[in-house]
Amino acid sequence: MKKYLFLLILFLIQCSVFQKKNNIKPATFEYNSISNNYFASGETRPFPLTVDRGTNLYSSTTFDGRFLFYTTDKEGNYDIYLRDLRGSIVVPIITRPSAEYKPAISPDGKLLAYVSEEFDSNGDILVISLSPEELVENQIKGKELVEFEIENISNPNYLQNRRDVYVDTDPVFFPDGKKIIYSSDRYSPGLQNLVLYDLQSKKNVQLTKEGGVSPSVSQDGKSIVYVSFQESKNGEIFILNLEDSSIKKIVSDKFINTSPSFSPDKKLVYYTSIRKDSNKNGVLDLRDNSYIVKKELDTGKETLLTTGNNSIFDTNFSNFNGGSILFSESIFNSINIYFIPSFGPIPKQETISVQFDSVQKYKNLTTPDFYFLSLDSITHFFGDDPLFPIYESLVLEEKLKEYESKEKNKDIKQLVESNLKISSSDPSKIFKRVISLKWKNKISGKTYSGELSRLSDELDFSKYHKDLKPFILSQIAEE
Repeated sequence: MKKYLFLLILFLIQCSVFQKKNNIKPATFEYNSISNNYFASGETRPFPLTVDRGTNLYSSTTFDGRFLFYTTDKEGNYDIYLRDLRGSIVVPIITRPSAEYKPAISPDGKLLAYVSEEFDSNGDILVISLSPEELVENQIKGKELVEFEIENISNPNYLQNRRDVYVDTDPVFFPDGKKIIYSSDRYSPGLQNLVLYDLQSKKNVQLTKEGGVSPSVSQDGKSIVYVSFQESKNGEIFILNLEDSSIKKIVSDKFINTSPSFSPDKKLVYYTSIRKDSNKNGVLDLRDNSYIVKKELDTGKETLLTTGNNSIFDTNFSNFNGGSILFSESIFNSINIYFIPSFGPIPKQETISVQFDSVQKYKNLTTPDFYFLSLDSITHFFGDDPLFPIYESLVLEEKLKEYESKEKNKDIKQLVESNLKISSSDPSKIFKRVISLKWKNKISGKTYSGELSRLSDELDFSKYHKDLKPFILSQIAEE
């Protein structure tokens, strides 16, 4: 059933590619209901927003999430296209002999900034005025696309600067649509920094001095999250406070981290992280698979929203479909744009018990990685639930059983040891300690009832959850 649902969605989207220009009757999409059914069915693949050959990437949506702008090379060159996400209409916007990519649409959809190699092979930032609604309507009526009047904001003297060799890239609009932030080495040769362009004064101002790429602006317009390589060759993530010019590092580790963006309330940052040498070439590089990570800024807690089994890039938050993470991924020998809900691909259920029961459908239908991801949704959604300590231990046991079925004894040992270490110093992890003790003795061929019985005798159960004693006794009884 899931296979047919996925193929049907691909077919409906792809129909837009084959539509004639005249007398188009566009199909309509209600993504909320379609995607809810899609993810609730147990589908493990992300939901496609483009279905084209070649490479399709650099997604950008209007504030209301209706219009998607992206780069595609399906005609042999990097061009910029528009798709109406309430229908199936696709409109070519910028199609020139030079490469045009990284579109950034203003929140109201009236301005489009993008990178062009027409005047500088390293890239300039160009801006055009447009109306997405009018472009879609003209496409439906079969009207030809008109030429846009361009403004070169990073290299305004391009007619004289024919040998300009500066890298201008990564444009993004401020929420008010009056300013653009981009990355350039024009004011710091050899080092990309963030530059602010005011569309009214026509002035560029350098914002960072120690490096900055891949910026994203918060919806209140007061903060910029970006990547800098000033202290790490793999890239670390920083937040620039525009009110006091302070800079705070929020992600610093040994991984390759890219494409950060804020949630609307600025409590979360989403980004792409390469964490495993998936191609086994001995180094961590951009050819390895990656994860989408959600980071809570107040606690520092990180949640993985994908399995890390594919190459994912250009991650960004969008208001599309009530809040989504858009990204590009290589599936079926092409790179296309996909989305998952901002909370991840596993839907939230009414209660923690229903959540635990619902994820069991992934157990035999998917890879172990996705099953583990679904189990982690219990922590993600119900970490503050009074029953969480019990279900946390059940999740641990499910993972251990999965490793056991795959004869991964080394993974069992590592998981048991790490949880024993954590649970020994944290009373709230007592349920996990019970499971860990059981499996510690199980993999060593020893009985565990004696150790658990001693634990039961030593504990003052008045200090713990009322279900702890029955839980320990049930584990002893399993022997």
